[in-house]
Amino acid sequence: MDTAFPARRAFGKIGTYLNAAATHPIPLRSAQAGMRMLASRADRSGPQPARPDLRPLFASLINASPDEIALVPSTGIAESMVADALGLGPGRGVVTDGLHFDGALAMYASRAGKGMPLAIVRPRDGRVSTADIDAAITPETRLVAVSEISNFNGFRHDLRAICEMAHARGVLVFADVIQAVGAVALDVRSTGVDFCAASAYKWMMGDLGTAFLYVRKDVQSRLTRPIAGWNELDDIAVLGQQTPFDAAITTDRFDFRGGAAGLFETSQQSIVNTAIVDASLALINGLGLDRMAAHRDRLRAHARERLAAVPGVVPITPDGLSTTIEAFAIKGAAARLSGAFEQAHIHAGLYANRLRLSPSVYNSQDDIDRLADIARRTLMT
Repeated sequence: MDTAFPARRAFGKIGTYLNAAATHPIPLRSAQAGMRMLASRADRSGPQPARPDLRPLFASLINASPDEIALVPSTGIAESMVADALGLGPGRGVVTDGLHFDGALAMYASRAGKGMPLAIVRPRDGRVSTADIDAAITPETRLVAVSEISNFNGFRHDLRAICEMAHARGVLVFADVIQAVGAVALDVRSTGVDFCAASAYKWMMGDLGTAFLYVRKDVQSRLTRPIAGWNELDDIAVLGQQTPFDAAITTDRFDFRGGAAGLFETSQQSIVNTAIVDASLALINGLGLDRMAAHRDRLRAHARERLAAVPGVVPITPDGLSTTIEAFAIKGAAARLSGAFEQAHIHAGLYANRLRLSPSVYNSQDDIDRLADIARRTLMT
């Protein structure tokens, strides 16, 4: 039975693509918007299209204000900049967990090598306990850093509970929401999260190079600008850079913008990707996050039912979550399945001993059945 969400026609030829958690296909209308913008960059003979302002669009997606949003190159850069802005180092540490993104764990481990206190809470049965995070906080802790949805197994934190616990201890919270925003509902007001960041090339259906950093307004005054860049400036006056018609100045002056952009938005964004993300966010808005999440959860449940029946396949995504990933432990997964999947034009997350499925709005139950049938035949051969 085909239970396709009414959005497959919004995409081009994608085959059996179940790997949106790696990179989400770009919708046709978004790709066309990007091509139009690219064409305008080559042909300057006529009027140039306006560059969309992505901050209000992203802000509305997470219930924030535009002045709480900065455009940055990637989620990882955003998290590193937040660490710098908080002055993390000796005496100013982090509590994180073993299901946080491994690139972020490496960044914090590097800082720990230079004296920053670091506690990594270990998962139990594929979950991380808020109580265990609480127990790891010390008087030197300044930040709790988590992935709202783990890219490893799809575990989803109760972000509100984490923020309430951390704030009661005087600690701020950063959430990597790259596997959540654009796919499931996220309300920064109700959760109370202080920082969150996400790149656009996953569930926001954009391309690499554009990411969003949310910085809660009442936290901004407590931060030190990590990098000073041209795009953060509101006004500038430099001795020797005046014409005879400019007002005279006696010293160089650099005035920075207010809000998150004035703290973190060091450089300009790709104009082409801005057009792509603008169109994709409009599509997501029209489809509705609740409908998208419900469709994905049905497909995840079906995948779990089909694959868990195969000998040697062990589900590792915790039960009872609305999330974006369904993952399975399979001994020698990549070595055993990659050839069969490639031959059948099936795209999924294959790792040494793990299969990760991340269906989206273009997938149907037929896609799950096709993958499950091939996996079963291959693994039982």
